[in-house]
Amino acid sequence: MKDRIWSVSSTPIYDNNGELLNVIEVLTDTTELHRKQHELLLNRERLNTAFDAARIGTFTVHFPEMRWVPDAQLKHLYDIRQTETEFSLDHWFELVDPEDRIKMRKEMDRRFKKKASTCKFEFRIPGKKWCC
Repeated sequence: MKDRIWSVSSTPIYDNNGELLNVIEVLTDTTELHRKQHELLLNRERLNTAFDAARIGTFTVHFPEMRWVPDAQLKHLYDIRQTETEFSLDHWFELVDPEDRIKMRKEMDRRFKKKASTCKFEFRIPGKKWCC
């Protein structure tokens, strides 16, 4: 039998005088949970390696506040050294090639009007050197 990982929870039971009567222990096999957590961690490391190799990053836009939250890879690509984790969407648009800004805004407007679940576009970052 393979090694298993167990979670143990103990609850003491006392009488009215505060004397210990019994202890209830519940054992839960958490082996599968730990295996899935480890698998998730490995997959995230692989994804980060792929992002680094492809020189891409991800971000989340919080609507309707229009807050742009980049991941670490995207901050590196933009050479953002600020410690804050959230930026306005307008700040982000300033970093993007002017021609691409127009396309992106149109796509985001389309997303709102059609209530689409995703919003996809490509954009360039002017002045960034991508190679040695």
